[in-house]
Amino acid sequence: MLVATAGHVDHGKTTLVRALTGTDCDRLEEEKRRGITIVLGYAEWTLPSGRTVSLIDVPGHERLVRTMLSGAGGLDAVLAVISGVSGVMPQTREHLNACALLGVTEAVVAMTFSDKLDDQDAAVESIRSGLRDTPFPDAQIIPVSAISGQGVAELGAAVEAHLSSVRVAVRAALAPCLPIDRSFSVDGFGTVVTGSLLRGSLSVGQTLSLTPGDRTARVRGLQVHGQSMESVEAGHRVAVNLTCSKEEIPSGAILTTADALHVGRVFDAEVHWLNHARMPLKRRRGLSFHIASTSALADVHANGEIQPGARGTARIRLDRSICLPPGFRFVLRGGLDIENGAVVGGGRILDPHPPKRRSKTARETLLSQDLDALIGQLVSEAKRRGVSTSELARRLPIPRPKINAHRFDPEWIRREVETLVERTAAYHQGRPMEAGIPQGQLAADPISQVALERAVERKLLIADAGRVASPSHRSELDPALERMARKVMRAVGRSGLRAYTVDQLVERFPAGAAAVHGALKHLKRGNRIVVTGGFCFPSRELEAVRQRVASEVLRGTELSVGWLKDETGLSRKHAIPLWTWLDGCGTTVRRGDRRVVGPRAKEYADE
Repeated sequence: MLVATAGHVDHGKTTLVRALTGTDCDRLEEEKRRGITIVLGYAEWTLPSGRTVSLIDVPGHERLVRTMLSGAGGLDAVLAVISGVSGVMPQTREHLNACALLGVTEAVVAMTFSDKLDDQDAAVESIRSGLRDTPFPDAQIIPVSAISGQGVAELGAAVEAHLSSVRVAVRAALAPCLPIDRSFSVDGFGTVVTGSLLRGSLSVGQTLSLTPGDRTARVRGLQVHGQSMESVEAGHRVAVNLTCSKEEIPSGAILTTADALHVGRVFDAEVHWLNHARMPLKRRRGLSFHIASTSALADVHANGEIQPGARGTARIRLDRSICLPPGFRFVLRGGLDIENGAVVGGGRILDPHPPKRRSKTARETLLSQDLDALIGQLVSEAKRRGVSTSELARRLPIPRPKINAHRFDPEWIRREVETLVERTAAYHQGRPMEAGIPQGQLAADPISQVALERAVERKLLIADAGRVASPSHRSELDPALERMARKVMRAVGRSGLRAYTVDQLVERFPAGAAAVHGALKHLKRGNRIVVTGGFCFPSRELEAVRQRVASEVLRGTELSVGWLKDETGLSRKHAIPLWTWLDGCGTTVRRGDRRVVGPRAKEYADE
């Protein structure tokens, strides 16, 4: 689990962390010289039960709030450090507001410098009064002294008690998400990045994406507080050794799997507008937007006024594209407030890739915790296009599917079924002699393919031999042409693989070239014959040859014209057209004078 300090500068956060963990988080020379924390610090904290948590030490200075926010994402609890001498200060309120906006529900207050107080009870009451208008008015207050050790054990017990009540979301099943807040090079190891693993898991050997951007890197090693690990799950501070240079890591990058997160500038969000914001939120430009380890400028357009202290939905536009993990929380900062700092609001991402227009009902549905309702809303809005399950995982905090598929709104499938039935009927009217409309022409995109399956299941259409027809359709073939087709088929069937040429068939039948060509066209449409290289082969015998050839090349055998001649007993004049057909349907690929396995060989061998 992740716990962070919060509070005003000089209230003793880093000193307290050292007393709790034995780790000095101020590692920079400038930090030691100035006596203030400048960058994020990390330490492993062992609680009284032996349980360990990652403790993040954040800067307290108001000019370093951006740094503080980069370390406050995904926290399970906050340790508010408040001086018993100074009490609650503006930076304390800003930090606590930010933590609450980032989803923290549990807080414990460490009242520092308790050894310098004449009246601890009065100091506790003063802090309690100062917390009244913060998100944690009832937080437990523990008097502590990092110098004498007073209250240190009690503080650990109090934090552990609060952590036991935290309901940690099921994060391990989601795509890994580690916002990078620090990157550096280590001699002998290469590039190392650090961050809080907020979702999913990482393992050594895994290939990950540095998003935004198209750079990928393999995980060489993992460490949690100096201890090497083979794998790590969400809720830990992690150091990751990557197979890339430090210069290749973009600012504000998130370490994740390929194509797992949407990168963009426009999204829909739930916004909590804080009490001290004074004016209602309708449209506000130039707000500072903070999420994970990055920031941008935001134009927030509320869907109706959001009063101070209230929540609502808004469309947010950023000045640049960043990673937008679904469900992630963010903070908005505006003009400085003397009592509360610059944090004026925040919220969570509802949809990182919204449509241009969205109804009021749809926005209300996005606020729902009902996952089925959320998926149904996105599918419905996609209309005929539908939504792939991978896209759903980029837009909602759900696990990525092992097999990608398309989902469509039932109403749109119903409409598409009706369209297919009407198109098929119209095709029969225009071409009554044909068996049906070619399936590829009728079902050319994902929704029409699904609709065709439904129509066939419901017996509204019949699909056979690559063509689709109405159940009542009978091809109105001219009787003379039908007789000629039967004669030609008998001749082609008797010849087998020692096929006639088209010209030989024309000479064979005195009805004339037009009649023979019409019969051949009808037989080809019905997939009863194949014409290749000028020869007319019966489809059944070609299928048998294709299956034998596919099975052979899948064993790694390179085949020649001679092999096909020996296998079929054919002459070269028939074998060459057969190879041309086998290459054309993807069973084989020509390599010089040999044939090797083609892209569809396995498909035909399994038939």
